[in-house]
Amino acid sequence: MIDSLPYFAGLIDAEGHFGVSKSKYAAKDGERTYKSPRLQIAMTDEDIIRFFAKSLGINNVWINTKRGKENYKPLFGCGKMGSGAIEIAEKLWPWLGNNKRSQIEKVIEECCLDVSLPSESPIRNDEWLAGILDGEGWFMAIERTNGRTKTLYGCPICECQMATLEDMRDIADLMGVETLSTVPPKKDGWLVQYRAMARGTKALSVMKRIRPYVGKRRGEKIDALFTQFSEWHPRQKLTNDKVMSIYQRAWAGEQGTKLAEEFGISSGNVSDIKNGNQHRKITGQQPIRIYQ
Repeated sequence: MIDSLPYFAGLIDAEGHFGVSKSKYAAKDGERTYKSPRLQIAMTDEDIIRFFAKSLGINNVWINTKRGKENYKPLFGCGKMGSGAIEIAEKLWPWLGNNKRSQIEKVIEECCLDVSLPSESPIRNDEWLAGILDGEGWFMAIERTNGRTKTLYGCPICECQMATLEDMRDIADLMGVETLSTVPPKKDGWLVQYRAMARGTKALSVMKRIRPYVGKRRGEKIDALFTQFSEWHPRQKLTNDKVMSIYQRAWAGEQGTKLAEEFGISSGNVSDIKNGNQHRKITGQQPIRIYQ
């Protein structure tokens, strides 16, 4: 891991929160409420939380081992109150997304603080992406079998899912992903989530770029995928005729899994060809975007 403000901003965008701590006290004219800025971040990766705390001058790290279910991992967290929370906000501001910036501005207003922050758009780079993916990323290998042990194809995957659409657009751009998919809320009151998924060489490229910054758990997963796919390449190079055949048959209603098996590609590749995310110069299909 590398000490990096953009990386820490990505972590906050993924797992952090800026809010107001309130406490009541007695005054001569009655009870009053004292308001103080508060920054908090929590996740299951102890090494990341301790690195974050040490780098940003936070003294204490807490642990929650009672999370309601036996199979839940312990939760580690840290935070900062008062002027210290605002100092961290100012340091990370250039890279923070609009959701966290809005939280900070509400805190400043509610606590009546004399703080001014620049209005420039957030800076986006691989270090910020590493922080995001350390909090909300998945790195995996997708393999399909024919019901026994024979692998039909294998494909490395890098995926991120969050509810903040503006951040997800930036994440998709950095991952080289042209479209986002939507994930419906699992419970009433939950927000719609947006998902970006990079496959194959795109996924490996993302992993290579962020590897120097990520924590132990995801770093080990990336290393394992590099080993597994050290000589990975798409299973089948498609000719123009094959691309058109896949495109036409997919739109005619044939199952993507059957087309994938026939042409030696993944069902994700079939979907991308159908929706104009791959080989659109051949098919003429414009990308079908979930967001505008």
